[in-house]
Amino acid sequence: MYAHQVIENLKILMEPNTRFKFQWDKEFLEKIIKLISLSQQFHLEDQTQTDKLFASSYGKPIFTGNSLFAKLPYKYTWFDYFRTKTQDVKLGSFHSYKTGILAVNALNHPTAFQIFIFNFISETNYNFWVPSHLSYQIMPGLDKPITPAHLREPELAEEQIDQIISEDQGDLTALYDGLLLLNCKNIGTETIRPNEKLNAKRRENNKTELFSYHILRLKLPEIKGAVTQKRLSSGGHNRIHFCRGHFKEYTKEHPLFGKIVGLWWWQAHVRGQNKKGIVLKDYEVITKKVKD
Repeated sequence: MYAHQVIENLKILMEPNTRFKFQWDKEFLEKIIKLISLSQQFHLEDQTQTDKLFASSYGKPIFTGNSLFAKLPYKYTWFDYFRTKTQDVKLGSFHSYKTGILAVNALNHPTAFQIFIFNFISETNYNFWVPSHLSYQIMPGLDKPITPAHLREPELAEEQIDQIISEDQGDLTALYDGLLLLNCKNIGTETIRPNEKLNAKRRENNKTELFSYHILRLKLPEIKGAVTQKRLSSGGHNRIHFCRGHFKEYTKEHPLFGKIVGLWWWQAHVRGQNKKGIVLKDYEVITKKVKD
């Protein structure tokens, strides 16, 4: 959705320009433009809403644990999204509310990849996409799966690196969450194709064409009734309570329905029975015992 904008701005960065304090290496920008053009593209929509799905895992390490499912679906994969509230990235006095991430599979490793982050900087009379000064090597499953790498000379000071890593943390988390959802068995994709007449006009004006991109769609079976029953081994019942959306991993040892394996996304829902009351957030409402 934003890839064509990023490419157009990177082309401008290739030209000598005094308004930017740092001049990017032309060969690097040419390579990135080519990789974005070759990539399969995913628009993850509003990350403010996605963050709510993963509220229970906020602050926990990423690309560890079930991160073996956080793998790229293609050799070159582009992700972009926007945020609508306070979790936007801030660079100095500028404000970034749209982000793009290019992820490239490592040549000699089946699950490792490198990512490049691009932020949309917006202020009065200034709207522009710029690359982060760091890229990241991701090796899911390691104790320290994320390794930053310099993209500029001279190299940044240690305190500058720490600041950029802190600013990029939200984007790394968004990528991790997006990859987990993308690798779920019950998550599908919808392809959005650009208008060919519009692209023809853009070609005539020497502008970058709009790309096709994918949007993630959750595929859930219809749930009958507002309450899902869950029997306990003791024969008792759970009080009704709200269960956050969460991942469920089914293995060969414990498959779903005795045969299905993989990662699934379980939508937020209400479960339990009303014989022992209702649990609502931190409050408990006790109901009278119903006579048989």
